[in-house]
Parts: sequence; structure tokens; C-alpha cells
Amino acid sequence: MMYRIMVVDDESHVTDWISHLLEDAYGPELDLYRLNDATQALRQLLTGIYDIAVLDISMPEVTGIDILDALEKQKIETQ
Repeated sequence: MMYRIMVVDDESHVTDWISHLLEDAYGPELDLYRLNDATQALRQLLTGIYDIAVLDISMPEVTGIDILDALEKQKIETQ
């Protein structure tokens, strides 16, 4: 089964590190997206289909909690 995962953090070295951990563990089972802009991530999560979002809680302007709230309001089932 293929999982579509978005990793979001305002620091690129963190998104790179988490992405490498996931790729090493699950490799070809992942369709992995890395974003360093929370606003862009929110737009993509609201318009695309993602199974899992790994979010930094503390980002400037839009936080991971803000993204979760927006997904919940729109009834988007991304975990």
C-alpha cells in the first residue's frame, strides 16, 4: 500500500531529516512531500489527498495546530 505523506517544518534540515528517516524505514511505500512553508502546506493539504501530515507545532504565521484546526473544520481525514 502506498502512503502519501507531507512533512512540514520551517527549517529545511528538519524536513530533510524526518523525510530520510521515513524513506529508510518505508522506502517505496511512500509518496513523500517536504514543505518549509506552512501556508503553502495548508493550501496543499486542503486541496490534495494526503494520508499523513507530520507538522511542526511552532512555525511563524501558521502553526501546526492552525493547520490541524483547518483540516478538522473542513472534515479532511489526513492523520
